[in-house]
Amino acid sequence: MALTPIRVTEITKGIIKRAFFNYFLCREEVSTRHLILFRFFPEETIIRSAIGGIETSLGSFWEKIARAIALENGFEVLDPKIALQEPKHIPTSISHLLDQYKYQREAAHSNVPMSSYISALHQEISRLPVSSIPTEYKRLSKGTGADIFLKKGSNEYAFELKTVQINAGSGPKFNETLMKWVTFRALHQKFLGLNNSFHANLVIPYDPHVSSNWWTEFGERAYPLDHQDLMLANEFWDFISGLPNTLDAITKAFDDLVKEKFQDIYRDSLYGSGTKESIRIIEAACNVLCETSELQRTDEFGANLLWKCLDCSEKFTKSIRWFSSERLCPSCNRQLSP
Repeated sequence: MALTPIRVTEITKGIIKRAFFNYFLCREEVSTRHLILFRFFPEETIIRSAIGGIETSLGSFWEKIARAIALENGFEVLDPKIALQEPKHIPTSISHLLDQYKYQREAAHSNVPMSSYISALHQEISRLPVSSIPTEYKRLSKGTGADIFLKKGSNEYAFELKTVQINAGSGPKFNETLMKWVTFRALHQKFLGLNNSFHANLVIPYDPHVSSNWWTEFGERAYPLDHQDLMLANEFWDFISGLPNTLDAITKAFDDLVKEKFQDIYRDSLYGSGTKESIRIIEAACNVLCETSELQRTDEFGANLLWKCLDCSEKFTKSIRWFSSERLCPSCNRQLSP
């Protein structure tokens, strides 16, 4: 079945619901307090802690949406730690070529496209004797690997998703990352006997500017990356979905959830936590009722409680922690957890 904007919205809503549910469920009482601020703004510091936590929980939000959309659009979603590895030893001529083009691309106003390096790289690899092709590979060091690796037919795509506001001077670092990916994958493909087309891109998932645009505000910081190296907003989303204006379908999920008052499920959770709050969340999000009396409940998330499915009216005994994974009603098989 072809991917549709409606399905993109459904995917997005599901990921948001799971992110909130997984963060607030089984959340312990905050045991540390800011020595100064808690005295002046006790409620606000508690809320800040909760908001900071959900921000962290949503940290991989864009990656999860991208993988889900790409999968439904026929891409293979591969583990980037396995699919994109670096040689343990790089041939000297390749290392020199990488350094040469890195310097050329980063020189002010040079505007050397990545395609020039890729062409020179493949020519240099073709001249290497078989004995010089690296045969041993290892995972990229932390912070230098891809977030997403996709494959469709004979085309491979590696992406790193970044925050909208990149730091000054980030461009050379991003450039080095992409050039190394291209180099590592070209050598690995040569060793494996593959001839796939490999594409490496930085991704900015959306453009927050209204009266300006991302390239005007941050283009200098991203240099030497150009429009071929960096995909902005729908340039990326439309590519992986095969649909126009995909970001509209994604943001529609946010608006729909606000209209459905989804946020009301978790509003009280900004101020409190513990088993009582987790039970309230489960009842609101999973359409079940806890039938264990308050006197019989404990402060343990792993303690069994009696629940009633409000769809089939059957009862079952499970702990609060049991709901933290995707679960089905033991009787009617309805999905309980978001």
